[in-house]
Amino acid sequence: MAGFVGTTNNLFYDVLGASVNIAARLCAKAGQDEIFITQIAADAANIDFSDAEMLHITVKGFAEEIQVIKFLP
Repeated sequence: MAGFVGTTNNLFYDVLGASVNIAARLCAKAGQDEIFITQIAADAANIDFSDAEMLHITVKGFAEEIQVIKFLP
């Protein structure tokens, strides 16, 4: 969900939801010079990371493991 959140005096634009939370968790888990992208996002963007490392990781707030591609630029 994306939109304006807050009160009349304190209104700002924000994004909320599971995808945003997963993205934040992946950013926190990635090390220096690493990029993590979910398999679902890579498939949606038609990105081929066939040479990249595939991981299954757990993130806070989600019971199931997430399939992630670890990309080193």
